[in-house]
Amino acid sequence: MRILEITVPGSFLKIGEEGPVQSEENRRRLDFLTSQFYEANVSLIAFDASSTKQRLRQLLEGRPADEEQKREIHAELTSKYLALDADLDCKTQDQINLETEARFKRTKWQNGELPAGFLRTEIVIHARAFVYALDAFGKTLQLLSDTPGCPGDLTDRHQEFRRAFPDLTSVSDSLQRVADRAKGLRREKQTHPEPFRDQLAPAAEGGIPALNEQWGTRYGISAENGHYSEVEVSLATMEKLRGILQRTMDAFSWEGDQQHLPPQNG
Repeated sequence: MRILEITVPGSFLKIGEEGPVQSEENRRRLDFLTSQFYEANVSLIAFDASSTKQRLRQLLEGRPADEEQKREIHAELTSKYLALDADLDCKTQDQINLETEARFKRTKWQNGELPAGFLRTEIVIHARAFVYALDAFGKTLQLLSDTPGCPGDLTDRHQEFRRAFPDLTSVSDSLQRVADRAKGLRREKQTHPEPFRDQLAPAAEGGIPALNEQWGTRYGISAENGHYSEVEVSLATMEKLRGILQRTMDAFSWEGDQQHLPPQNG
């Protein structure tokens, strides 16, 4: 777990020619920018924790104790059917196998062990939250850079953000229209998704839109134009974002005591 730190140069913004109202509005936007930074930080921590759980789960799959538990359940159910004078034909064997699998799973769930698919979904949820936080950060930074009276450096910071995360807008916008992506539709015409590579197989020729892909720390989706776009859900991404946020804070004129973020209490 890594918590990223920011130093705010003061307690409040120095009031300039823009006046107290705009100064207060700028401070609120900086606060929101900071909140999105820490939403991304929390999402990354949760993403890493879920990924670790998934790796541990994969290591434990097929363990002898599980197979023994299934055999015991199967034997118990077989004895129950025999006691009812049931013929152990193919249909009965199929029913026994189904009940064995269901009972085995319920035992796991009652002991707090989620289905493997749930763990993957958990990882994807955190990856999407990370993307949304980054996107909100970028939009707020653009709003600040376009505000009259704000430091001119903010335009540079916004351009730095866009260079650091070139696919972010494409991924975020495509997530908003995921139903259309599933149909392979563009506004007036069909999308022709480009091939993309996963960790299991080389890219195939064309055809299949990526709707919700997560491979390691990469989260991606087919964009509206068919281009496969992805965002890195990682500490390296957060370090880039931290640098942009710190330089944004430093660009303003502050008064009062410096502040260390995030606060531990309150």
